[in-house]
Amino acid sequence: MKRRDFLRSAALLGGVCLVDPHRVLGQVASEAIGAGSAGIDGGDGSAASGGSGVAAGQTDGAFARGGPDAAAGAGGPGMVFDIQRFAVHDGPGIRTVVFLKGCPLRCAWCFNPESFARREQLMFLADKCVNCGVCVPACSDNALKLDGGKLNVDFGTCTACGKCVEVCPKQAMKKVGYLATVDEIVETVGRDKRYYGSTGGATLSGGEAMFQPEFTTRLLKALKAEGIHTCIETSGYASREAYEAVLPFVDIFLWDYKVTGEQEHLKWTKVSNRPILDNLDFISGRGAKVVLRCPVIPGVNDNDTHFAAIAGLGNKYKNIDHIEIEPYVSYGSDKYAEIGRKAYPFDFGSVSHEQGQKWVERVRSLGYDNVKLS
Repeated sequence: MKRRDFLRSAALLGGVCLVDPHRVLGQVASEAIGAGSAGIDGGDGSAASGGSGVAAGQTDGAFARGGPDAAAGAGGPGMVFDIQRFAVHDGPGIRTVVFLKGCPLRCAWCFNPESFARREQLMFLADKCVNCGVCVPACSDNALKLDGGKLNVDFGTCTACGKCVEVCPKQAMKKVGYLATVDEIVETVGRDKRYYGSTGGATLSGGEAMFQPEFTTRLLKALKAEGIHTCIETSGYASREAYEAVLPFVDIFLWDYKVTGEQEHLKWTKVSNRPILDNLDFISGRGAKVVLRCPVIPGVNDNDTHFAAIAGLGNKYKNIDHIEIEPYVSYGSDKYAEIGRKAYPFDFGSVSHEQGQKWVERVRSLGYDNVKLS
């Protein structure tokens, strides 16, 4: 039996292989189970380079499928890819940001492609590699080869066993993603509780935190039980039931509004914006506090149709505290190749502060004043 088949079987039986208390192998099986074998293309309609097995971008209904919640079971751990402490741009005050792995959107400007898949992944930093070949015999999957003196990674074969990470002398190999329990995350967040003051706290981000709805709900509930202020950064693309479940435990929703018009939204993010707008209407009707965050990307949504829609939402929903315009910054394009994906064929170009401020003024001129540059 091949190792990949064994790992899938082990996951089906509920077995896991512990590396340390915060790392679990074989999570590739969890994605295969949770995604329902959704596909292996890069989410932009083209195959990922190196045959990387990454779930395709999905449209309406994707959030109804199981993710790590379904694989781990109720009460199980969540899939995390980073925790950043002392953050100041992800909600009010000083915050600890928990980045949950997995996202149903495939935004063409995304600079965190390592957040797409709901599993552990290998990241190969080719600029650090000296092609020494030490990792080749260590690999359990025969996914590494020296070809003409240059190391190649077969991402389609790799199961992120992590053995290459352990032996690489130059730290050119990195694992992205690990399982963590609610208690482990609450303990990490609580270390800085004395710095949060009256405004700071914890922010759940992603990926899409609502892609792991059962785990996210338990985590938010546990944070509130510790008296910690909570924010959640979300695209709005999840089931209504998921948002209803988290409502009692979220102090502020940092709600993305990306593209106006359903067809344009499908074009640039691979999902419909209908559930996003429906969910915004739902939580607004329940009195949730919202900060509307609007990434503006040249050639995509830097137009008056979009700016007028932003102003319209600000005026429609009185629970929106304010609106933030987030100018596009060119960053993270190298990450696509590092995880074996083909990058999106767009070069939007970074936006200057001055241009961003003009967009803020344009939204104000269209009838909504409480808007600022992020």
